[in-house]
Amino acid sequence: MRIFSLFCLFILLVIGIFVTIVFARLHTRGPALVSAHSDIPITEVKCPERYPYARCGLISAPLDYQNPAENSIQVAFIYHQPAFPSFGRKKAVQIVHGGPGGAISASLDTWNFTEFRMRLMIGNRALLGIDPRGVGLSTKFDCSILEEKHYAEPGVINTCAEQIGPNRIHISTANTARDFDLVRRSLGLDQLDIYAFSYGTNLSTVYASMYPDAVRTLALDGAYPLVYPDFHPSFYSAMRRQFHQACDRSGECNGDEALNALTWAVKELRNNPRPLDFPNKEETSYLDQYDQLNPSLLASLVLRQPNIDKSRGAASTIWRVPVIGALIKAQKSGDWSDLESIAMRAVSYKTGENLNSSGHSFTVAWAVDCPEMTHPWNDQSSIADRKAELTDAASKLPADSFDPFTVDEWVARPSELNHYGYCIFWPSPPENRPTEVRHRLGETRKDLPVLVINGDYDMATPLEDAILANDQFENSQFARFKNHKHAVLPRSDCAFRLWKEFLKNKRVEDKSMCLDADPLAVSISSK
Repeated sequence: MRIFSLFCLFILLVIGIFVTIVFARLHTRGPALVSAHSDIPITEVKCPERYPYARCGLISAPLDYQNPAENSIQVAFIYHQPAFPSFGRKKAVQIVHGGPGGAISASLDTWNFTEFRMRLMIGNRALLGIDPRGVGLSTKFDCSILEEKHYAEPGVINTCAEQIGPNRIHISTANTARDFDLVRRSLGLDQLDIYAFSYGTNLSTVYASMYPDAVRTLALDGAYPLVYPDFHPSFYSAMRRQFHQACDRSGECNGDEALNALTWAVKELRNNPRPLDFPNKEETSYLDQYDQLNPSLLASLVLRQPNIDKSRGAASTIWRVPVIGALIKAQKSGDWSDLESIAMRAVSYKTGENLNSSGHSFTVAWAVDCPEMTHPWNDQSSIADRKAELTDAASKLPADSFDPFTVDEWVARPSELNHYGYCIFWPSPPENRPTEVRHRLGETRKDLPVLVINGDYDMATPLEDAILANDQFENSQFARFKNHKHAVLPRSDCAFRLWKEFLKNKRVEDKSMCLDADPLAVSISSK
């Protein structure tokens, strides 16, 4: 009995020592950063205050990887030591931000899960975040026009590109992937378990294609395929699907009723656009090219659906989906005030509200999106010719492609989901643009474990696109989340648990772990 008691005390002592070590490691920054490769030196810098237990560093990377000796930039990263002592291979979980233009140094602590919880979950893996070139703590490409003007104002896109100059051609997904691997090598990390969201899913897929042996698992949240089809038809089909979902789940309407109201409103606005009377003009700026509610502006509004309006409380559940509610109200009573109010909010902004500090985020977004995403014009065409080519390509679509909108009304919509609106003004790449190896997806390891996560209310990367992204891989699982919008994991404990099992087993085996609250909340399919 005494031996057993001593044994129990010994076990408790060991557990206490282990917990103390883990607690201490979670609350210390760990040893100073030392590069594992002498040719990739690390300069340690002070971390943002939100990361008191991290080490932050800079490495130098070529501005132009085809001419690495000419100019260099700084790439910043945030590194948390593993919670548990690590033996053998050095591994890390890397969080990859969206955007393009998202800085991981400014966002991780805003998520639902904390650094502490994540680091405890990943155990003997380090936690790594890298700021892509151009944003955050990395070298920035300034675009000062965005300190003064909204990005959607006429002429801003052209001016921004001119201010960046020829270096904009080096702000690419593939170059950022190359930067990431320099950081990985400098830290002596053998393999990464990557969690990425939004544009980060594209970047991470390209990274996994270029450096297949460096990736252990790949989790993609809010994913989209590497090549978009012209005109992004998935946005339209997703909008129609979400009208039905929103009505079915609110119980206040049905999808056919909502779409009928949309058809009615488009016809009314086509004949009689409604002027928008902006209040508080001295306090609020607005995009004066959108001074009336017309079918194209309405097309932009329905792509924001569902946009939960929590301020209305529980008086009417239809106001969980305010665009639908406003459409039905206009049709039934002739009262357009709610729809006009939504439209004015969509094109209004307080001075400085939408102006990203020096425009870094928007700069990177355009420099990456416009040369890389699919669009129906020749990159080398003039802006006038691009517009003509866009019109010509749109005219060849079936007339009812975007019914009840005409093709022209749909293409002209002012929306962050319509990249033609700004990319048509982005200057063509110079003739000496480096030949880039784009999206070498065919070289991705066929056995690479992939988990794709998407919400069925996501409009930035609709289910339709996430399914196409999932189809890019041979060893993938797809998790569809009910009632979630863009980027599920930061807001869902269930998704967090799925990812935890995926990290452990390279696969989600227990498909019922999230079905305790709603048996239809999550569905998981495997190849």
